[in-house]
Parts: sequence; structure tokens; C-alpha cells
Amino acid sequence: MEGFLITTAFFVTVYGIVRLAIRRKERMAAIEKGLNPMEWEKKENPTLAALKLGLVLIGIGTGVLIGSILVETTTINPDQAFFSMICLGGGIALVLNYVLGKKIMTEQQKNQENQNVQ
Repeated sequence: MEGFLITTAFFVTVYGIVRLAIRRKERMAAIEKGLNPMEWEKKENPTLAALKLGLVLIGIGTGVLIGSILVETTTINPDQAFFSMICLGGGIALVLNYVLGKKIMTEQQKNQENQNVQ
């Protein structure tokens, strides 16, 4: 399990550094063209961010629970059971977040259109 955590931490760190470098280059190019990078930066609705975090944590918790049940009731390797169930639970949570977020955004747009008409 330690090898997995070390490998994951390494790749997450490398990804973060590369992402920051690319983002900096994009911002510098926008500034050189006379654009304000803050204008085209996407702001996420705080309600949707809380929904995403909540669903992912619920999915991971469910994955840990199902993984422990699998370890106790079957002969599956504990590392494989926990890893697969955590990924499965987190993935399902993110898909559910997408569906619910899309529904919420559509309802908000309809409400804004109705307010603009009145």
C-alpha cells in the first residue's frame, strides 16, 4: 500500500507542477495580447463545488465499506478490493455529480430567463 501512495503522490505532484506551468504560459500570452485573464477564467458555483465534494466523499466512503465487506466475505486480495471499490465509488459519485450539476444548471438558466422576461 505504501508503494501505491508514494507513486500516486509523485504523479499528482508532477501533474500539478505541469498544470501550473501551462496555466502561467497561457496567462502571460493573454496579457501580451492585452486580454484580462481573469475575465475568461471559469468560476464554479459554490453549491456545485460542495455537491461534488460531498458526493466524492460519500463515494469513497461507500467504496471503503464495500471493500471491507469484500475482504471479509471473499478471498480477494485486500489491496485490490479496497483500491477497486474506492475508484468505483468515486467514479460513480463524479458521474452522479455531473448529472445533478447539469440538472441544477439547467434549472438556474430557466429561472434566469423567466426573471428576464418578467
